[in-house]
Amino acid sequence: MKQPFLFKKDKMFGGALDFSFLLESPAGKYGFVRIKDGHFYVGDKRIRFYGFNIPFGSLCSSRQDAEIIAERLAKAGVNFVRLHAEDSREWAEGHLLIDYSKGNSRNLDPEHWDRLDYLFYCLKQRGIYLQLDLFCYRSFMPDDGLDYPDNMMKYFKQVNVFNRRLIDLQKEYATNYLTHLNPYTGLRYIDDAAVAIIQVMNEDGIFWYEGRDETGLPSYRKELDWRFNHYLLAKYGSRKALDAVWTKEDGTRCLLEDEDPELGTVRRLPHLEGTQMYCDWKANYRGMESPARYADYTEFLTGIQLDFSKEMRDHLISLGTKCPINISNHAQGAADIYSLDRYTDVIRIPQVAGSRYITISIWLKMTPGKPLLTVLLSLIWLQGLTMIGLQVSHLWPVSGIFFMERISEAMHCRWLPPMHVCRIGTEWYFMHTIMLTVWKSMTITSWMGHSICTTILPHGDRWDFARTCSSEGW
Repeated sequence: MKQPFLFKKDKMFGGALDFSFLLESPAGKYGFVRIKDGHFYVGDKRIRFYGFNIPFGSLCSSRQDAEIIAERLAKAGVNFVRLHAEDSREWAEGHLLIDYSKGNSRNLDPEHWDRLDYLFYCLKQRGIYLQLDLFCYRSFMPDDGLDYPDNMMKYFKQVNVFNRRLIDLQKEYATNYLTHLNPYTGLRYIDDAAVAIIQVMNEDGIFWYEGRDETGLPSYRKELDWRFNHYLLAKYGSRKALDAVWTKEDGTRCLLEDEDPELGTVRRLPHLEGTQMYCDWKANYRGMESPARYADYTEFLTGIQLDFSKEMRDHLISLGTKCPINISNHAQGAADIYSLDRYTDVIRIPQVAGSRYITISIWLKMTPGKPLLTVLLSLIWLQGLTMIGLQVSHLWPVSGIFFMERISEAMHCRWLPPMHVCRIGTEWYFMHTIMLTVWKSMTITSWMGHSICTTILPHGDRWDFARTCSSEGW
């Protein structure tokens, strides 16, 4: 007969299982996190991070639960938490930060702000640093003053990078969020040294797969079509000049008969899921498969994303941001990495870097058999590649050895994966379903993580490689 594993959320471990001695509280006591020689520092002391996500409804937990969350994480040796997806609409787990009931996404709920403020305060007091995410799953609504009537109620990717109105709305939200005064700390978020990183957008970018958007957003796609044609016309001046450049020496033409940038009819390349679109340089030069079309379209997208990244970074700095900034995570390829990281301080990308810049996304539902994938990844390092980014979600059920595997993998490389990303929701496994073997492994791993290597990759020597990525692909 099966019996549930009962775990009292208000019962704290002590003695040998209490790793809170690894933390110095409150977080930020020595000043803002900074990057020096590719490593994180607070004051003159190097700091290593080991942390988790707290997303969705858990951000608006009750005061009692906020205190328990902070206490239990501290006892696990955790010193970093990513406050994630606070801009989402209501999920089953509870209400979130934006009050969508007013018909727009520009009003913040004061009650939920208070809950988030208190959670932040509790984590800070226990020596836990925080990452703030600005754009994750926000749903734009008609009363936001949008340019087009497309249904924006479902979260989406890519269009927020190039549409002017959406960019302005993101800057407005960033201003309201970061300049908000937390009554429990007495500081605005932007002035609080407990904030270790600010991330502009989550898993997003101009190269993102358009097919992920079920509604299609046709008006925004047409805007991108028009902008690409305008770019070609500005670069080449006429259809005749474009046709000449896009024609191979043997007379093979890339530009199709019905395409004319003056009429806005030159087609864009389709975006791919999980990777930047690519081109076989030895393939037929004709039409959509042409390397010439690929090169110009990639350059066009790269320019848009560079402009967006710089504008958002400049805006955050103008507000008074003092901590490192990350533009986004989960890049889709070389040009995407270059245009996202050009104005970033911290690389927050799930990826492997080696002979080529290889981007991977690994979201594991840790069920029996799945840990095999981590073994296969370890073999990649044995072949001379370096793992500098790994995201893991939903670690239940999981064997107790999982956390030890993370450290053993880190021993193959200079950088430990960015953070152990597990979702702490109503299913929050610290509070409800964690097995003692998992807790032991996690606490031991936290000690090893603090003692051995950094858990978030600063924008350091990897940049020299990334900045060599041209718009011609890889």
